[in-house]
Amino acid sequence: MTIPRYSVHSETWTPEAVEAGDTDDRDTLADREPLTPDEWDKEEATEAGIDPVVYLAVEVLRKWYATEPSDSREGVPCWFNTADPDRDYTTGEDTYHSVHFDGLTPAQWEQLHAHRPR
Repeated sequence: MTIPRYSVHSETWTPEAVEAGDTDDRDTLADREPLTPDEWDKEEATEAGIDPVVYLAVEVLRKWYATEPSDSREGVPCWFNTADPDRDYTTGEDTYHSVHFDGLTPAQWEQLHAHRPR
């Protein structure tokens, strides 16, 4: 059985990078972290009427404010992005986050899409 996992990536755009149309400031903030529900997660998921792994995935999306699904393949989003950046008003830098999942079943993807933050 495949363990569902997630990764979080960031891109930071300076005003100069925006003008140039590209940024080299990319980072991995979480790399293939397992989505392993504990007893509390399982209870919360049961109350919400969703799979415990999906419950955790929704919590990850909330933590990173990743509300926008990417283009989909066969109706399944490839990843989720932040709609609005974290803005550093002193430097003018904008940081965007993307959350990638892997190992979810088709049913879990369907639940995740239905329960994702908006």
